[in-house]
Amino acid sequence: MLLIENREINKLPEIIKSEDFNLKITSYADYRISPFHIVTVDERFNDLRLRYKEKSSEMWNKRWKECLLIEKQIQENVFVDLQSLNDDSIQEFITELREYNLH
Repeated sequence: MLLIENREINKLPEIIKSEDFNLKITSYADYRISPFHIVTVDERFNDLRLRYKEKSSEMWNKRWKECLLIEKQIQENVFVDLQSLNDDSIQEFITELREYNLH
């Protein structure tokens, strides 16, 4: 299963059932990023609801709940509080990655 292909929003039910945490994390990360910042799942789905008004709010609510379930699955397996992740809390890592030499 390719990670990029399986990050689509309609694949969330499959991701919930999967044991592949690489897939869970990459999908979850997609729903923590807004165009300009790291946001909560709630903030991201509020943005998506506003941006794509023509889609059913029932569909968005279902996907939001699925994403929260993935968040819970990940949280049970990591030491970092996922709710604490924001632009400020990861700044040190971004700086370090910018200086990382790939060669």
